[in-house]
Amino acid sequence: DVPSVEEMNALLPQYAFEKLAAYGGMGAVFRGRQRSLDRPVAIKILPPEFGAEPEFAERFKSEARAMAKLNHTNVVGVYDFGITTGGHLYLVMEWIEGPTLHELIHKGSIPVRKVAHLGMQLCDALAYAHSHKILHRDIKPGNIMINQDDQVKVADFGLARPITGEAEENPFGTPDYAAPEIMARQAVDQRADIFAAGVVLYEMLTGRVPKNPRRSVTEYAPVSKRWDDLIDQATHADPAKRIQDALELRARISQVITQAAEAVAVVPVAEVVVAAVS
Repeated sequence: DVPSVEEMNALLPQYAFEKLAAYGGMGAVFRGRQRSLDRPVAIKILPPEFGAEPEFAERFKSEARAMAKLNHTNVVGVYDFGITTGGHLYLVMEWIEGPTLHELIHKGSIPVRKVAHLGMQLCDALAYAHSHKILHRDIKPGNIMINQDDQVKVADFGLARPITGEAEENPFGTPDYAAPEIMARQAVDQRADIFAAGVVLYEMLTGRVPKNPRRSVTEYAPVSKRWDDLIDQATHADPAKRIQDALELRARISQVITQAAEAVAVVPVAEVVVAAVS
């Protein structure tokens, strides 16, 4: 059961709760205002049963502290965390005014240059988190905010954990975006986030998540076949054969969009001369 705005104002009086923004199985997000600094915030509230589990609560605390250390343009900032008197673990974050990437995708087709622009920003966020040994584990359009300046803000590091290369004890994440090694409870590292980013690229280009076997992006959009090659390498089932890190993926996206632009710009001189004469 999601608490009401009135209940949350009583539980956390230091924040003025304004409205319920979103909710799901892992909790609810409210828009509110931090009274002391008079700034808008997003407050994520987890169900009380999570707060009642000491192991989960301790991990939540560790992850919140780790996320608070991530200060990057493309990562949603974490301001505070704790547990209410009602037993709800909560996380206070930067409020982003704008849609999720999921909402943007389902509004209609996204221009290919914008896909590249957003994709490279996602890579910047992942590269930064990975450099701080943080693995997101749940990259998907619903966890990617787009602000009014078309700036990517990666949110919801609720499933994040340190990059250790250890096997997954539980297959967390969203199945459509989860790398095979997550679902098979094998060793997981930053390449799992690369897999998810590859799926997100496909979804931005086509408006749908890929099925198995995956159909070419060119069946859904007038884009270069090079996108298929890139997505194939980002989502390879074998992590050793996958694109290895976020900076490499970013470089590949930049290369694809540059090559596509150059291909469109090149017109044979002979054709220009014939056209001028005729």
